Amino acid sequence: MGCGSSREPGHENPPRPAQNTAATAQFTGQYQLNQQPQTQRQEGASQQTSSPRSLPQAQGLTSISPSYSRHPEAVAASEIQLLSPPETWPKVVRIGTATFTVSIHAHQFYSPPNQLPCWTYISQGISTPSQPEIVFTLLRRVSENIEVFPQFPLEWIKTVYGLAQSGLHLETGDLAELDISQREASLKIGQIKILQNPQAWQMMGRFGSILHGMPLNSGCFQFPNDMLPPNAHHAIALTHEETAVAKQFGVTRVLGHLGLSVRWFPYPPWIDRDRNDTVNLADQGGSIRIGMPILRLNGLNAMLVQDDIILTIPADEQKRKTFKEYILELPMSAAVGLDSFMTEEADSGLTWKRGQKDPMGYASNSGVMKSLNLGFLMFAPQQDSDRCIMCEDGYGILIRDDTWARIRNAIQESQEIIIPLENDKRFILQWKQSVFHNPIDGDDYTASWTTYRPSGPPKPPTSSHVNMSQVVFLVQPPVGTIDNQEFINYSQEIKQAIEQRIPVQPLPPPQPNAHPGRQAVVEIELPKCEGWLKMTAYPSMDGLDIQGIMGQIGALVAPETRAVVKVLLYFNLWGYEGPTAQFP
Repeated sequence: MGCGSSREPGHENPPRPAQNTAATAQFTGQYQLNQQPQTQRQEGASQQTSSPRSLPQAQGLTSISPSYSRHPEAVAASEIQLLSPPETWPKVVRIGTATFTVSIHAHQFYSPPNQLPCWTYISQGISTPSQPEIVFTLLRRVSENIEVFPQFPLEWIKTVYGLAQSGLHLETGDLAELDISQREASLKIGQIKILQNPQAWQMMGRFGSILHGMPLNSGCFQFPNDMLPPNAHHAIALTHEETAVAKQFGVTRVLGHLGLSVRWFPYPPWIDRDRNDTVNLADQGGSIRIGMPILRLNGLNAMLVQDDIILTIPADEQKRKTFKEYILELPMSAAVGLDSFMTEEADSGLTWKRGQKDPMGYASNSGVMKSLNLGFLMFAPQQDSDRCIMCEDGYGILIRDDTWARIRNAIQESQEIIIPLENDKRFILQWKQSVFHNPIDGDDYTASWTTYRPSGPPKPPTSSHVNMSQVVFLVQPPVGTIDNQEFINYSQEIKQAIEQRIPVQPLPPPQPNAHPGRQAVVEIELPKCEGWLKMTAYPSMDGLDIQGIMGQIGALVAPETRAVVKVLLYFNLWGYEGPTAQFP
């Protein structure tokens, strides 16, 4: 069903164990020990602040210049210039003297069993001030003339462009509240109020906010592959009730119900001006999140992948600083709540509302739930074991104090960590990278980095003194570049070569290093060329037969490739558990 769809009725439950009621009660009680009484808006309402210290919900919302907030601009009809021939599609328009244009497409979405007539507005040029392009799709009513396209999407695009020029860049998940009356219309983002054209926005009176969703592919629009700008944000409209839920219980919870309502994952690409609420505050009664301080930080993501609960921290340094301060300034005994935002790596999500007895999820059109986006993640220390439980549309991690201390230390040092949990589950903390520093030559590689790990339960202990820890592709090979099994076999042969040249008994750790063992890194470029093989070890190469290892690897038969493959292979020697290898 286009970009994605939910499971059919009767098959909503993801293949996960049912929630442990006793464990949930223990988790809830543990959390309530650390709380102060809260004043609730109504049954089901929770605290709106993003943390106990009222951290901002998004970074930089007050950085906009005062002149822009005092003199907001609205789109007048006379400002819209049609650049394309009349009665042809797509329409191409420019707003006043703006440097960007907007192409407007009339097309249909196929949402079984219906064909949905739509207008889709695609900006071209607003990315100049570092704001992703915008895609705004509107379901066309039967009574509407296809040539008379609404103007409020153009007003939205112009507003976002003006904000970006002033230094405020909207991220996916940022809410812009709508306030529409007969005489005035405005958008409120944080403390910034921006006046709009009330006539243009009248048809959106039942909506309380607009936000940007993560990029979607051209395939769900049935557009040519190059039609949608890469990494474009897609506009989503929430009703007044949905907006109230999103502000207090997180955007991800609302998007789950919105997607489930039309069988579309992660959310429907179109805005239906006549739809009903998909969720409301009354649906939140009895939620474990009521009154719970929670960090709401754009880009923070929690996901269930097979049996791994993975928490990914954004690459932005300011966000990392906020995350660390929030965690480390809390007492060791305090429970921790984290809002989770949607990620492109997910193929499914959880949903929850009052009265729901079993877990419910919705998925992409494949119906497979391998990477389940969570709505939130909570940690409860002071437990007698390390385990996890499903809580509504999120997960709770119940951990011993010494385990929590290890996680907090990894957070402080910006290190990844893997914690085994009961029932063959694992918790993984990882840090999203935008720049990768090659530990061999110090070169920087800028990209959106994704970490791939073996799925399933933890593997039994190995007797080998050499273990592969991770693989980093410095050049992402196109699909079909190299046979997967041949690459795996080649990697195993490299591991065996290192095993044969590294003594079984560990060498003394170099001073003042406190971590036993070492980490070896091998860089390979295929097809072989000058300088195709490099190797280093961290924190020191002293005592290691690096030349002998490289000679043995060089004698191996490398797999054939159809394009350049440049990869780093990381090997932990003698049970190394220290920081990842760094360039000296």
